[in-house]
Amino acid sequence: MFVYEDALAAIFNHLPLMDAESIEICDCSGRVLAEDVVSEIDAPALDVSAMDGYAVNSLDTCGIAAGVPLKLRVAGCVRAGDCHGGVLSSGTAARIFTGAPLPAGSDAVIPEENAEALDGHILIDDNVAVKQYVRSRGNDLRKGTKLFSSGHILRAADAALIAGAGIARVNVGKSPLAGIITTGNELAAPGDPLGSGMIYDANRCFFAARCAELKVRHSLRDIVRDDYEELKVSVLNAADSCDLVTTSGGTSVGEFDFMASLLEKEGELIFWNARTKPRRPVVFGTLRGKPFFGLPGNSVSAMIGFEMFVKPALMKMMGASQAAPERIRAFMENSYFENADRTRFTRGHLRYSSGKALVHALDPRETGMASNLAKTNCLIVMPADIDSYSEGDVVEVIMLR
Repeated sequence: MFVYEDALAAIFNHLPLMDAESIEICDCSGRVLAEDVVSEIDAPALDVSAMDGYAVNSLDTCGIAAGVPLKLRVAGCVRAGDCHGGVLSSGTAARIFTGAPLPAGSDAVIPEENAEALDGHILIDDNVAVKQYVRSRGNDLRKGTKLFSSGHILRAADAALIAGAGIARVNVGKSPLAGIITTGNELAAPGDPLGSGMIYDANRCFFAARCAELKVRHSLRDIVRDDYEELKVSVLNAADSCDLVTTSGGTSVGEFDFMASLLEKEGELIFWNARTKPRRPVVFGTLRGKPFFGLPGNSVSAMIGFEMFVKPALMKMMGASQAAPERIRAFMENSYFENADRTRFTRGHLRYSSGKALVHALDPRETGMASNLAKTNCLIVMPADIDSYSEGDVVEVIMLR
Protein backbone atom coordinates (compact mmCIF):
# COMPACT_ATOMS: atom_id res chain seq x y z
CA MET A 1 0.00 0.00 0.00
CA PHE A 2 1.49 3.35 -1.07
CA VAL A 3 2.14 6.15 1.39
CA TYR A 4 0.67 9.43 0.18
CA GLU A 5 3.86 10.84 -1.36
CA ASP A 6 4.50 7.62 -3.31
CA ALA A 7 0.88 7.49 -4.48
CA LEU A 8 1.12 11.06 -5.77
CA ALA A 9 4.40 10.27 -7.54
CA ALA A 10 2.77 7.25 -9.19
CA ILE A 11 -0.09 9.46 -10.38
CA PHE A 12 2.27 12.09 -11.79
CA ASN A 13 4.16 9.37 -13.71
CA HIS A 14 0.99 8.39 -15.58
CA LEU A 15 -0.29 11.81 -16.65
CA PRO A 16 -0.25 13.35 -20.13
CA LEU A 17 0.77 17.01 -20.48
CA MET A 18 -1.82 19.18 -22.15
CA ASP A 19 -0.91 21.15 -25.26
CA ALA A 20 -0.47 24.92 -25.01
CA GLU A 21 -2.91 27.54 -26.22
CA SER A 22 -2.79 31.32 -26.51
CA ILE A 23 -5.33 33.30 -24.47
CA GLU A 24 -6.00 36.95 -23.76
CA ILE A 25 -4.33 38.22 -20.63
CA CYS A 26 -7.68 39.29 -19.14
CA ASP A 27 -8.73 35.60 -19.14
CA CYS A 28 -5.57 34.18 -17.58
CA SER A 29 -6.35 34.04 -13.85
CA GLY A 30 -6.07 30.46 -12.60
CA ARG A 31 -4.38 29.21 -15.76
CA VAL A 32 -0.86 27.72 -15.90
CA LEU A 33 1.87 29.36 -17.97
CA ALA A 34 3.31 27.19 -20.74
CA GLU A 35 6.30 29.48 -21.30
CA ASP A 36 8.32 32.14 -19.52
CA VAL A 37 6.91 35.66 -19.66
CA VAL A 38 9.53 38.37 -20.29
CA SER A 39 8.97 42.13 -20.21
CA GLU A 40 9.25 43.72 -23.62
CA ILE A 41 9.59 47.27 -22.28
CA ASP A 42 11.02 49.45 -19.58
CA ALA A 43 8.32 50.68 -17.21
CA PRO A 44 8.07 53.51 -16.81
CA ALA A 45 9.48 54.23 -20.26
CA LEU A 46 10.74 57.66 -19.11
CA ASP A 47 11.54 59.37 -15.84
CA VAL A 48 8.11 60.38 -14.51
CA SER A 49 6.73 62.32 -11.59
CA ALA A 50 5.58 60.39 -8.53
CA MET A 51 3.54 63.34 -7.26
CA ASP A 52 1.41 66.25 -8.36
CA GLY A 53 3.65 69.32 -8.06
CA TYR A 54 6.40 71.14 -9.91
CA ALA A 55 9.35 69.80 -11.91
CA VAL A 56 12.59 71.65 -11.13
CA ASN A 57 16.34 71.44 -11.57
CA SER A 58 17.78 70.54 -8.18
CA LEU A 59 20.82 72.75 -8.81
CA ASP A 60 18.55 75.81 -8.84
CA THR A 61 17.59 75.06 -5.23
CA CYS A 62 21.11 74.74 -3.83
CA GLY A 63 21.94 77.28 -1.16
CA ILE A 64 18.46 78.39 -0.24
CA ALA A 65 18.88 80.49 2.89
CA ALA A 66 16.63 80.09 5.90
CA GLY A 67 13.75 82.51 5.68
CA VAL A 68 14.60 83.54 2.11
CA PRO A 69 12.46 81.47 -0.29
CA LEU A 70 13.53 80.80 -3.88
CA LYS A 71 11.28 82.18 -6.59
CA LEU A 72 10.91 80.19 -9.85
CA ARG A 73 8.82 81.09 -12.85
CA VAL A 74 6.29 78.45 -13.90
CA ALA A 75 7.10 77.96 -17.58
CA GLY A 76 4.73 75.15 -18.59
CA CYS A 77 2.49 72.25 -17.66
CA VAL A 78 3.06 68.52 -18.22
CA ARG A 79 0.27 65.94 -17.81
CA ALA A 80 0.26 62.16 -17.68
CA GLY A 81 0.07 60.85 -21.22
CA ASP A 82 2.14 63.64 -22.78
CA CYS A 83 4.77 62.14 -25.07
CA HIS A 84 7.54 64.26 -23.55
CA GLY A 85 7.92 66.94 -20.92
CA GLY A 86 9.49 69.64 -23.08
CA VAL A 87 12.60 71.56 -22.00
CA LEU A 88 13.06 73.37 -18.70
CA SER A 89 15.41 76.36 -18.50
CA SER A 90 17.39 77.27 -15.39
CA GLY A 91 15.39 79.39 -12.99
CA THR A 92 12.04 77.98 -14.07
CA ALA A 93 9.68 75.23 -13.00
CA ALA A 94 6.95 73.27 -14.78
CA ARG A 95 3.57 72.30 -13.34
CA ILE A 96 3.55 68.48 -13.42
CA PHE A 97 1.11 65.71 -12.55
CA THR A 98 1.58 62.16 -11.29
CA GLY A 99 2.84 59.89 -14.08
CA ALA A 100 3.84 62.76 -16.38
CA PRO A 101 7.31 62.70 -18.00
CA LEU A 102 9.90 65.05 -16.54
CA PRO A 103 10.93 67.93 -18.83
CA ALA A 104 14.50 67.88 -20.10
CA GLY A 105 16.60 69.98 -17.75
CA SER A 106 14.70 68.92 -14.63
CA ASP A 107 15.68 66.14 -12.25
CA ALA A 108 13.32 66.45 -9.27
CA VAL A 109 9.73 67.20 -8.27
CA ILE A 110 8.46 69.45 -5.50
CA PRO A 111 5.04 68.32 -4.18
CA GLU A 112 2.46 71.07 -4.61
CA GLU A 113 1.90 71.28 -0.87
CA ASN A 114 5.58 72.25 -0.45
CA ALA A 115 5.41 75.16 -2.88
CA GLU A 116 3.50 78.44 -2.75
CA ALA A 117 1.97 79.48 -6.08
CA LEU A 118 2.08 83.25 -6.68
CA ASP A 119 1.35 85.17 -9.93
CA GLY A 120 2.83 82.58 -12.34
CA HIS A 121 5.68 81.76 -9.99
CA ILE A 122 6.31 79.40 -7.08
CA LEU A 123 8.13 80.02 -3.83
CA ILE A 124 10.08 77.17 -2.18
CA ASP A 125 11.85 77.14 1.17
CA ASP A 126 14.06 74.00 1.07
CA ASN A 127 16.76 72.45 -1.07
CA VAL A 128 15.60 69.66 -3.36
CA ALA A 129 17.51 66.37 -3.81
CA VAL A 130 18.19 64.84 -7.20
CA LYS A 131 15.44 62.34 -8.15
CA GLN A 132 13.18 63.54 -5.33
CA TYR A 133 9.66 62.23 -6.06
CA VAL A 134 10.78 60.85 -9.41
CA ARG A 135 10.11 57.32 -10.67
CA SER A 136 13.12 56.57 -12.84
CA ARG A 137 12.92 54.82 -16.19
CA GLY A 138 12.72 51.06 -15.65
CA ASN A 139 12.09 51.50 -11.92
CA ASP A 140 9.17 49.04 -12.09
CA LEU A 141 10.18 46.81 -15.02
CA ARG A 142 13.29 46.41 -17.13
CA LYS A 143 13.13 45.20 -20.71
CA GLY A 144 14.20 41.54 -20.84
CA THR A 145 13.35 40.86 -17.18
CA LYS A 146 11.61 37.52 -16.60
CA LEU A 147 8.28 38.23 -14.95
CA PHE A 148 7.07 34.65 -14.49
CA SER A 149 8.39 31.19 -15.28
CA SER A 150 6.69 28.42 -17.19
CA GLY A 151 4.56 26.36 -14.80
CA HIS A 152 3.44 29.36 -12.75
CA ILE A 153 -0.25 29.47 -11.82
CA LEU A 154 -1.43 32.95 -12.73
CA ARG A 155 -3.42 35.24 -10.43
CA ALA A 156 -5.30 38.46 -11.11
CA ALA A 157 -2.36 40.53 -9.81
CA ASP A 158 -0.05 38.68 -12.23
CA ALA A 159 -2.35 39.62 -15.10
CA ALA A 160 -2.00 43.28 -14.13
CA LEU A 161 1.80 43.07 -14.13
CA ILE A 162 1.90 41.29 -17.50
CA ALA A 163 -0.54 43.76 -19.04
CA GLY A 164 1.59 46.61 -17.65
CA ALA A 165 4.50 45.17 -19.61
CA GLY A 166 2.46 45.57 -22.81
CA ILE A 167 1.76 41.86 -23.31
CA ALA A 168 -1.76 41.12 -24.59
CA ARG A 169 -1.69 37.31 -24.80
CA VAL A 170 0.07 34.46 -23.01
CA ASN A 171 0.55 30.77 -23.75
CA VAL A 172 -0.97 28.49 -21.13
CA GLY A 173 -1.67 24.79 -20.75
CA LYS A 174 -5.01 23.85 -22.24
CA SER A 175 -7.78 23.14 -19.78
CA PRO A 176 -8.34 19.37 -19.57
CA LEU A 177 -11.84 17.94 -19.90
CA ALA A 178 -12.71 15.95 -16.76
CA GLY A 179 -15.40 13.30 -17.04
CA ILE A 180 -17.45 13.11 -13.81
CA ILE A 181 -19.40 9.96 -12.95
CA THR A 182 -21.22 9.18 -9.72
CA THR A 183 -22.53 5.72 -8.91
CA GLY A 184 -25.06 4.16 -6.56
CA ASN A 185 -28.65 2.93 -6.58
CA GLU A 186 -29.37 5.30 -3.71
CA LEU A 187 -28.55 8.49 -5.62
CA ALA A 188 -31.05 10.99 -7.01
CA ALA A 189 -30.23 14.13 -8.98
CA PRO A 190 -30.95 17.39 -7.14
CA GLY A 191 -34.41 18.58 -8.16
CA ASP A 192 -35.78 15.08 -8.79
CA PRO A 193 -38.28 13.45 -6.41
CA LEU A 194 -36.50 11.70 -3.55
CA GLY A 195 -37.66 8.13 -3.14
CA SER A 196 -37.57 6.11 0.05
CA GLY A 197 -34.01 5.16 1.05
CA MET A 198 -32.44 7.57 -1.47
CA ILE A 199 -30.18 10.61 -1.07
CA TYR A 200 -29.38 13.51 -3.33
CA ASP A 201 -26.12 13.29 -5.27
CA ALA A 202 -23.84 15.93 -3.75
CA ASN A 203 -20.52 14.57 -5.02
CA ARG A 204 -21.02 15.32 -8.71
CA CYS A 205 -21.93 18.92 -7.81
CA PHE A 206 -18.82 19.26 -5.66
CA PHE A 207 -16.59 17.80 -8.40
CA ALA A 208 -18.11 20.09 -11.05
CA ALA A 209 -17.89 23.22 -8.91
CA ARG A 210 -14.30 22.45 -7.94
CA CYS A 211 -13.34 21.93 -11.57
CA ALA A 212 -14.84 25.32 -12.42
CA GLU A 213 -12.76 26.93 -9.65
CA LEU A 214 -9.63 25.28 -11.04
CA LYS A 215 -10.37 26.47 -14.61
CA VAL A 216 -10.90 22.85 -15.67
CA ARG A 217 -13.64 21.91 -18.14
CA HIS A 218 -15.94 19.12 -17.04
CA SER A 219 -18.47 16.73 -18.52
CA LEU A 220 -21.21 15.58 -16.15
CA ARG A 221 -22.41 12.05 -16.90
CA ASP A 222 -25.67 10.44 -15.80
CA ILE A 223 -25.78 8.74 -12.41
CA VAL A 224 -24.82 5.09 -12.86
CA ARG A 225 -26.61 2.32 -10.96
CA ASP A 226 -24.74 -0.50 -9.21
CA ASP A 227 -24.50 -2.61 -12.35
CA TYR A 228 -21.17 -3.76 -13.82
CA GLU A 229 -22.15 -3.52 -17.48
CA GLU A 230 -23.81 -0.12 -17.08
CA LEU A 231 -20.73 1.14 -15.25
CA LYS A 232 -18.42 -0.27 -17.92
CA VAL A 233 -20.24 1.49 -20.74
CA SER A 234 -20.28 4.81 -18.86
CA VAL A 235 -16.61 4.90 -17.89
CA LEU A 236 -15.38 3.71 -21.30
CA ASN A 237 -17.45 6.36 -23.05
CA ALA A 238 -16.05 8.98 -20.69
CA ALA A 239 -12.49 7.78 -21.26
CA ASP A 240 -12.99 8.01 -25.03
CA SER A 241 -14.14 11.63 -24.92
CA CYS A 242 -12.41 13.15 -21.88
CA ASP A 243 -8.81 13.80 -20.79
CA LEU A 244 -9.35 12.44 -17.27
CA VAL A 245 -12.14 10.50 -15.57
CA THR A 246 -13.13 10.71 -11.92
CA THR A 247 -15.89 8.68 -10.28
CA SER A 248 -17.36 8.32 -6.81
CA GLY A 249 -18.71 5.16 -5.23
CA GLY A 250 -17.97 1.49 -5.79
CA THR A 251 -14.33 1.53 -4.65
CA SER A 252 -14.60 -0.74 -1.60
CA VAL A 253 -14.78 -4.57 -1.45
CA GLY A 254 -18.54 -5.08 -1.30
CA GLU A 255 -20.64 -7.20 -3.65
CA PHE A 256 -21.58 -4.15 -5.73
CA ASP A 257 -18.21 -2.36 -5.66
CA PHE A 258 -16.93 -2.85 -9.21
CA MET A 259 -14.47 0.00 -9.78
CA ALA A 260 -11.15 -1.72 -9.07
CA SER A 261 -12.04 -4.95 -10.89
CA LEU A 262 -13.34 -3.02 -13.90
CA LEU A 263 -10.10 -1.05 -14.13
CA GLU A 264 -8.04 -4.24 -13.89
CA LYS A 265 -9.98 -5.80 -16.79
CA GLU A 266 -10.39 -2.77 -19.05
CA GLY A 267 -7.30 -0.69 -18.27
CA GLU A 268 -4.37 -0.64 -15.87
CA LEU A 269 -4.79 -0.56 -12.09
CA ILE A 270 -1.86 1.40 -10.62
CA PHE A 271 -2.98 1.34 -6.98
CA TRP A 272 -6.05 0.60 -4.94
CA ASN A 273 -6.00 2.62 -1.74
CA ALA A 274 -3.14 4.56 -0.19
CA ARG A 275 -1.88 4.58 3.36
CA THR A 276 -3.89 7.67 4.29
CA LYS A 277 -6.97 8.53 6.28
CA PRO A 278 -9.89 8.91 5.57
CA ARG A 279 -9.47 5.17 4.99
CA ARG A 280 -12.07 4.86 2.24
CA PRO A 281 -10.34 3.26 -0.77
CA VAL A 282 -9.06 5.37 -3.65
CA VAL A 283 -8.56 3.68 -7.01
CA PHE A 284 -6.11 5.04 -9.58
CA GLY A 285 -5.08 3.74 -12.96
CA THR A 286 -5.43 4.38 -16.66
CA LEU A 287 -8.36 3.62 -18.93
CA ARG A 288 -7.92 3.90 -22.70
CA GLY A 289 -4.68 5.70 -21.87
CA LYS A 290 -6.47 8.33 -19.75
CA PRO A 291 -5.95 8.93 -16.01
CA PHE A 292 -8.78 7.34 -14.02
CA PHE A 293 -9.72 8.04 -10.40
CA GLY A 294 -12.24 6.05 -8.39
CA LEU A 295 -13.11 7.97 -5.23
CA PRO A 296 -15.31 6.83 -2.32
CA GLY A 297 -19.02 7.59 -2.27
CA ASN A 298 -18.84 9.07 1.24
CA SER A 299 -19.02 12.85 0.72
CA VAL A 300 -16.18 13.90 3.03
CA SER A 301 -13.90 11.12 1.79
CA ALA A 302 -14.73 12.02 -1.82
CA MET A 303 -13.92 15.68 -1.18
CA ILE A 304 -10.60 14.91 0.46
CA GLY A 305 -9.76 12.36 -2.24
CA PHE A 306 -10.43 14.97 -4.92
CA GLU A 307 -8.27 17.60 -3.17
CA MET A 308 -5.35 15.28 -2.43
CA PHE A 309 -5.29 13.19 -5.62
CA VAL A 310 -7.42 14.59 -8.46
CA LYS A 311 -6.66 18.30 -8.09
CA PRO A 312 -2.85 17.77 -8.13
CA ALA A 313 -3.27 15.58 -11.24
CA LEU A 314 -5.31 18.24 -13.05
CA MET A 315 -2.80 20.97 -12.19
CA LYS A 316 0.10 18.76 -13.31
CA MET A 317 -1.63 18.04 -16.61
CA MET A 318 -1.90 21.79 -17.20
CA GLY A 319 1.84 22.12 -16.58
CA ALA A 320 1.96 23.48 -13.01
CA SER A 321 5.47 23.29 -11.57
CA GLN A 322 3.99 23.17 -8.05
CA ALA A 323 1.12 20.70 -8.39
CA ALA A 324 1.33 18.97 -5.01
CA PRO A 325 -0.86 20.53 -2.30
CA GLU A 326 0.82 23.55 -0.75
CA ARG A 327 1.26 23.49 3.01
CA ILE A 328 1.29 26.38 5.46
CA ARG A 329 1.85 26.50 9.22
CA ALA A 330 -0.83 27.31 11.78
CA PHE A 331 -1.43 27.09 15.53
CA MET A 332 -3.92 24.57 16.90
CA GLU A 333 -6.92 26.12 18.65
CA ASN A 334 -8.00 22.85 20.26
CA SER A 335 -6.60 19.48 21.23
CA TYR A 336 -7.07 16.55 18.89
CA PHE A 337 -6.36 12.81 19.06
CA GLU A 338 -6.42 10.18 16.32
CA ASN A 339 -4.73 6.77 16.21
CA ALA A 340 -1.35 7.01 14.50
CA ASP A 341 -0.98 4.32 11.88
CA ARG A 342 -0.92 6.32 8.63
CA THR A 343 -0.86 9.89 7.34
CA ARG A 344 -4.17 11.54 8.18
CA PHE A 345 -5.79 14.57 6.56
CA THR A 346 -8.08 15.92 9.25
CA ARG A 347 -10.77 18.45 8.43
CA GLY A 348 -10.26 21.86 9.97
CA HIS A 349 -11.38 25.44 9.94
CA LEU A 350 -8.62 28.06 9.69
CA ARG A 351 -8.95 31.72 10.60
CA TYR A 352 -6.57 34.61 11.19
CA SER A 353 -6.41 36.64 14.39
CA SER A 354 -3.93 39.52 14.74
CA GLY A 355 -2.03 38.15 11.76
CA LYS A 356 -1.74 34.68 13.31
CA ALA A 357 -3.10 31.57 11.56
CA LEU A 358 -5.29 29.54 13.92
CA VAL A 359 -6.83 26.19 13.02
CA HIS A 360 -9.62 24.27 14.75
CA ALA A 361 -9.87 20.51 14.15
CA LEU A 362 -13.44 19.42 13.34
CA ASP A 363 -15.18 16.35 14.72
CA PRO A 364 -13.84 13.32 12.77
CA ARG A 365 -17.04 11.35 13.40
CA GLU A 366 -19.05 13.58 11.04
CA THR A 367 -17.62 11.96 7.88
CA GLY A 368 -20.79 12.02 5.81
CA MET A 369 -22.38 15.28 6.84
CA ALA A 370 -22.68 17.99 4.21
CA SER A 371 -22.80 20.59 6.98
CA ASN A 372 -19.33 19.43 8.05
CA LEU A 373 -18.07 20.00 4.53
CA ALA A 374 -19.32 23.57 4.56
CA LYS A 375 -17.32 24.28 7.75
CA THR A 376 -14.12 22.81 6.30
CA ASN A 377 -11.68 25.20 4.65
CA CYS A 378 -8.47 23.29 5.25
CA LEU A 379 -6.95 19.90 6.03
CA ILE A 380 -4.64 19.41 9.00
CA VAL A 381 -1.75 17.05 8.18
CA MET A 382 -1.03 14.43 10.84
CA PRO A 383 2.09 12.35 10.03
CA ALA A 384 1.95 8.60 10.64
CA ASP A 385 4.07 8.83 13.81
CA ILE A 386 1.94 11.49 15.58
CA ASP A 387 -1.32 10.61 17.33
CA SER A 388 -2.27 13.90 18.96
CA TYR A 389 -1.98 17.66 18.85
CA SER A 390 -2.42 20.01 21.79
CA GLU A 391 -3.73 23.54 21.78
CA GLY A 392 -0.94 25.87 20.66
CA ASP A 393 0.98 23.24 18.68
CA VAL A 394 2.31 24.34 15.29
CA VAL A 395 0.92 22.12 12.54
CA GLU A 396 0.98 21.88 8.76
CA VAL A 397 -2.24 22.78 7.01
CA ILE A 398 -3.41 22.39 3.40
CA MET A 399 -5.81 25.14 2.37
CA LEU A 400 -8.81 24.13 0.25
CA ARG A 401 -8.92 26.75 -2.51
